[in-house]
Amino acid sequence: MFNSFSRRRIVKVAVGFVAGIACIVQTQTIVQAIEEGTYIIRSQGTTPGPNYLDGRTGNGTVGLAPNFRGVFTGARWQIVNKGSYYTIRSCGTIPGADYLDGRTGNGTVGLAPTFTGGFTGAKWSIFRTNESCPGR
Repeated sequence: MFNSFSRRRIVKVAVGFVAGIACIVQTQTIVQAIEEGTYIIRSQGTTPGPNYLDGRTGNGTVGLAPNFRGVFTGARWQIVNKGSYYTIRSCGTIPGADYLDGRTGNGTVGLAPTFTGGFTGAKWSIFRTNESCPGR
């Protein structure tokens, strides 16, 4: 079970990750303080529906799941600091691609089988900015 400290930390990491990526206006310092470990990333959307980021390792897609238990094993993510970048790997139990892959050529996100070779989008930089998102 998650205690309240764990939930706050998970929400802080998820919100910081998404806000940092969405609000970068200029190059900032790469964050070095994210702990390696397994995380649950939950959308804070207010419309009812699935809200846990889910890596669907069987078909290499990413979507939202209604929870992170049972069959939704891909809704748990392992973050690993590789020095100059992070990898974000789905813990899904179905064999297949499992590294979160930002496909910059067409602006989509999916899963890659590795973070090496041609899968450069599976290497992530996480930035901290002191700027707020517009309208917030």
